[in-house]
Amino acid sequence: MKKSKLNAILKEELEHIPRGYRGSEQNILRAAYNIRRRNLARAENSPAKQSLRAAIAAVKRDNPEFIPEYNKEFFD
Repeated sequence: MKKSKLNAILKEELEHIPRGYRGSEQNILRAAYNIRRRNLARAENSPAKQSLRAAIAAVKRDNPEFIPEYNKEFFD
């Protein structure tokens, strides 16, 4: 997949994961999602939901109390 196409897809998907305050777990979730989605999208045609689940699990390893905010309808 071309970088420009991947960037456009990620921009649209990240609109469904709101930003948090500076340094928050919510922002870490967005960054983790971005990284995982880029790697999986290049390797295979995987759904966004798979990347989101992996990103949430990564954030929860450090903060099990974290409650992620995202558009559940979009990712289901």
